[in-house]
Amino acid sequence: MIAQAFAREVGDLIRYNSKVVSLQQDENGVHVAYEDTRTGDTLTAEADWCVCTVPFSILGQMDHNLSPGLTAAINNVYYRGSAKWAWNSSGGSGKKTTGSMAGSATPTCRSR
Repeated sequence: MIAQAFAREVGDLIRYNSKVVSLQQDENGVHVAYEDTRTGDTLTAEADWCVCTVPFSILGQMDHNLSPGLTAAINNVYYRGSAKWAWNSSGGSGKKTTGSMAGSATPTCRSR
């Protein structure tokens, strides 16, 4: 699993039980405020750059100072449902076939 391999390599740098609450950038770098969910304390990490993997649906709700264009893009992304199918059949030929297919499915209702 990718997450486990990542943790093996840089595990001492990972802060578990933390919720990012703010992402700010300026000419000096990036400032990320996060809440320790065990204690409720808010802490800040500073760095030259940040790889942000927070889904846009969450990032759009956070305090940030991203550019107006990027903010508009974040706020206008609509996620769609997806599904994966697997099958096992003999088809018409009598030969057993197994496979899978991935694709997207349109939700029957949408909320925003």
